[in-house]
Amino acid sequence: MVEVLVPIAVFAMTFGIVYIAIMSSHREKMSMLEKGINLKEYELEKRKNKDSRKGAMVLIAVGLGLFLGNIVQEMESFPASDVAIPAFICLFIGIALFAHHSMTKNEVDPE
Repeated sequence: MVEVLVPIAVFAMTFGIVYIAIMSSHREKMSMLEKGINLKEYELEKRKNKDSRKGAMVLIAVGLGLFLGNIVQEMESFPASDVAIPAFICLFIGIALFAHHSMTKNEVDPE
């Protein structure tokens, strides 16, 4: 009996969370329209604050750092193999953030 209820409960909770998220977004937009707020400007400001490109670049950098750090750590001849993984992760995160800054500093605001 429990084996049947668990998947049903997981499906119901997932559906409920998605439904609540969609409805709250819709209510937020409707209340902004009632107050006379321009939705395009609001969405632009919201998107400017949440730059997913930066997050994606950092996650790729962490993956590369883990991958190359493990390769270097497996090489017994490398003298500082204990710090290889954290060093490569920090190095690639720094490179990713610098690349993101270089990419976004030349972008023009569409105002």
